[in-house]
Amino acid sequence: PVLGSRYTSFMHFPESDVANFYEGIHTIYGTGGKFEFAPLEKNWLLDVYIYQDSAPGVFTSGTAPNVTLDFGHASVDVRTAFNFEKVRLEAFLGATFPTSDSSIGYYRGGLFLHAGTEKVEFMAGLGLPLWKPLDDVLLVDRFYILVEQRVHLGPMSIVPTVFYRPKYYLQAPTGEEALDINLDIQFHGREESLISGGIEGNFVYQTDPPPSQMIGKAIPYIQLSTPGVVYKAQVNAKVWPFDMSNMARMFEAFLSIEAAF
Repeated sequence: PVLGSRYTSFMHFPESDVANFYEGIHTIYGTGGKFEFAPLEKNWLLDVYIYQDSAPGVFTSGTAPNVTLDFGHASVDVRTAFNFEKVRLEAFLGATFPTSDSSIGYYRGGLFLHAGTEKVEFMAGLGLPLWKPLDDVLLVDRFYILVEQRVHLGPMSIVPTVFYRPKYYLQAPTGEEALDINLDIQFHGREESLISGGIEGNFVYQTDPPPSQMIGKAIPYIQLSTPGVVYKAQVNAKVWPFDMSNMARMFEAFLSIEAAF
């Protein structure tokens, strides 16, 4: 199974300005080295990353295509992973220093769990993308929270996802806070079939930026998987709030092309 939620990308967050569209708890951007300890015939590993941080919009300056690094921000991240027969675990801790708005730097960490069989899978991610220990109060809005279950019933899969968007992501303010609930009903052909499709029911309760609002969408999609490339087309149809006077803004169409090796 794919270790990672499919509830990512611009197609699910078209109004968001967040870099990477919440794909994973944290992503490393920078120049440096990776040191990996992975014993042969063992089911665990330990990675250490030491690098000059260049997180988008935080330790860079200028606008594309004239983006330059803001040198002098060192980062260290330590990641460990365990791969058992039916359970996979990952954890990481990281720090960046010095930083202009925190005298002892930024800190981050996260846990990831995947467990399951061929019929049922469960996945959860809990992370703290950015913490300034002397300045921040640890409230729920600081955390990246993702819970997803996958139930496979022959040619159909049911995938409910609950995601809490954090106040900070990739060491920068997101400018948004929201609770997302997504139900994806997928239909597959035979194993050798290249075509699949389905429909998603999507509910978002957004508290920031104000005023608070609730948005509901129905999202039919179709996907063509070829060797090396995945094509996906979908329509986001807003069903709540429903505005008959502005039908053009009730529908969004997307086509994505993703390299997959």
